[in-house]
Amino acid sequence: MPPVSYVVRTLLIVLSVSASASASRHPSCKYVDEYFPDCLDYLVGTYFIPPEECCNSVGVLNYMAIHLMGPRVICQCIEARVMGMNPPLMPSRIEALPKYCGTHLSFPISSAMDCSRGDEFTFCVDVYQHFANCIGFLEGLAPEPPRACCNNLLTLNDLAKQNQFGPELLCRCIEDIGYVMDAPFVPSRIENLRGECQVHLSFPISNAMNCSM
Repeated sequence: MPPVSYVVRTLLIVLSVSASASASRHPSCKYVDEYFPDCLDYLVGTYFIPPEECCNSVGVLNYMAIHLMGPRVICQCIEARVMGMNPPLMPSRIEALPKYCGTHLSFPISSAMDCSRGDEFTFCVDVYQHFANCIGFLEGLAPEPPRACCNNLLTLNDLAKQNQFGPELLCRCIEDIGYVMDAPFVPSRIENLRGECQVHLSFPISNAMNCSM
């Protein structure tokens, strides 16, 4: 995975880009173009498994989708790049990509490039906005979780209860956050978070990110 400092520098540049431009000409597409090609050989069937560089790039694109450009813009950037490409992307490879990389996609890719599905992925944006205040405590950098963290856990519990897959979806969003962290979450801090905030978590958090819990 690229050093987090490098990712942060890249993403800070993206932050300065206007999000109002049309997606096909979106200035931020150059950042998508920097990472997505690492997966093309696998997605068109040239490679049997995605290379490490591809999985690293998926992590960066997930981060961009959640925190910066949004899933719809990333999808539209990919659409503009692969439109008319021969050979085309293989649906079976798209489906298998997150499994091989041990993560999930926070932005849609499909053979038809239906970028309207990007709305489904905005769930992770809400998760990050409410979970960010807890990260310092979970990494062991803060002695106790701030009040904002504890208050936001209640909101996250409500998000997790929105549908039967809510806890797993929320867990996967947190998985993306952990992917780019300098330090992993401290197991004892994960356990202590409930007691410190006096709240029951309706979704799993772990270093192994077993989102089927």
